[in-house]
Amino acid sequence: MTNKFAPALGLLTVAGLIAACGGTSGAQSAGSPSTSSGPSKTITVNVGAVYPLTGTEALNGQDELHGVQLAVDVLNGQYPSIGLPALTGKKINLTSLDTESNPSTAATEVQTLDASDHVVGIMGAFESGVTASASEEANRLRVPFVTDSSNLDSLTTRGYTYFFRTAADEAVEVDAYYSFLKQMASSHPVGTAVIVYRNDAFGGPFASLIQSTAAAHGINIVKTIPFSPSPTSLTTEATLAESYHPDEVFFYGLTPSTLLFMHTLGSIGYTPPALLTNGGGSDDPTLATSLGNLANYMYNVYPWFSGMTATNHLAAQVASEYQALFGKAMDPTSALAFQGMIALGDAINSVTGNVTPQAVRDALAKLNITKTIMPWAGIKFDSSGQNALASAAIVQMQAGEFKAVYPGSVAQASAVWPAPAFSSR
Repeated sequence: MTNKFAPALGLLTVAGLIAACGGTSGAQSAGSPSTSSGPSKTITVNVGAVYPLTGTEALNGQDELHGVQLAVDVLNGQYPSIGLPALTGKKINLTSLDTESNPSTAATEVQTLDASDHVVGIMGAFESGVTASASEEANRLRVPFVTDSSNLDSLTTRGYTYFFRTAADEAVEVDAYYSFLKQMASSHPVGTAVIVYRNDAFGGPFASLIQSTAAAHGINIVKTIPFSPSPTSLTTEATLAESYHPDEVFFYGLTPSTLLFMHTLGSIGYTPPALLTNGGGSDDPTLATSLGNLANYMYNVYPWFSGMTATNHLAAQVASEYQALFGKAMDPTSALAFQGMIALGDAINSVTGNVTPQAVRDALAKLNITKTIMPWAGIKFDSSGQNALASAAIVQMQAGEFKAVYPGSVAQASAVWPAPAFSSR
């Protein structure tokens, strides 16, 4: 990247942000990879990124893009202080586009990146529904698509050979929750649960996965409560959940519905003993500031958290440079994007000869990374394109910050269970 966002990035207008995002990793030159002259020739390789840079998920999309941008800088040799190798004889030129959280827009952007920029790989796209559409188009065009965060299980059951996911899928995340509940069983046994979820193609599978696996873990799902993707009220749903007096509540939603649900719980005075969340809303970096004390004591399933820097030297190096570059702390969203781009970069670096989409795809399929900023054993894709080594940790919001409470190997704090009543906070 030749241009970097200043620490005061948040002061830019949205239009200015999008314009800046398009050119942060070198000149916006379309066309085939180029070669510079001189004693040591460097091949410029074009890579694309599609994220929601405007709309309700803009902050998450911007954090994803920031993680990708820092990774590109590292791969281009601009951060020798970070313990990751730079590309050899290659340089990445990044083009970023705004999906506007629209699946059709994302598919069109993939077409543009392929036809105009001749990219050899694409990163994206945060929201599972948008990722599904974008990666479908990429697979049709035979351009490798790497998602760093979209966790919908069905993304890796489509038989797409050009799709790769570095992060854990929903099955891994749900299993982490059940393992955590098993650990808590001696002091806080969970026999019943309610699921409140966004009723669409993405919230529905999450609810179904929890419901279909609950019995094996000794949990009875006494009620599933769907809500519309864009609710104006969740009073009925929250009141219904309370009426079953469950030992814990699973909740899945994006940012607007997560905020609405938490405010609704506070207004009706219902405090679930444990609220286990998932979905983009519970990942939103503004959650604590938007909800205040209402956010405290909710759980989430995270692949990365700030405490990683105490035990993972590489994570500490990356988080420090991220803070300096963007004027804000690295969060799970940006960390996932950074690691995903590093994986794509490692694949590009391993290609000998012409760096083509097919060559990069084949390199991704053979990737075996053992050093990451994540609490994973590494990155190694199975035949479906899923990182078989990805794992997840359980975090709880305490004093406005998510802290790891499970597993013990990464725990920063003990779980607070049951959650203190909203009225006493």
